[in-house]
Amino acid sequence: MVNDMTKQFREILPAIREVTGGTQTVVNAVAAIDQESKNTAVQSQNISGVMEEQSASVEEIASASRDLANMAETLQAAIRAFKV
Repeated sequence: MVNDMTKQFREILPAIREVTGGTQTVVNAVAAIDQESKNTAVQSQNISGVMEEQSASVEEIASASRDLANMAETLQAAIRAFKV
């Protein structure tokens, strides 16, 4: 009986080792995916920050353009006043 159990254990031992190796492969793959996910999250935050800065810059440019347009209108009105 003990010999039969020993024989059966020896027969299933390679399968156990194969499953253990497969499990380790899955664990390594999940760890790599987790790291890539974290990297992607950091990059997304960086992009979001850059987009916010660009949006603020575009708003400043638009405001300056409006100011210049108002100045141009004021200047045009002043020029019309001096026409004979």
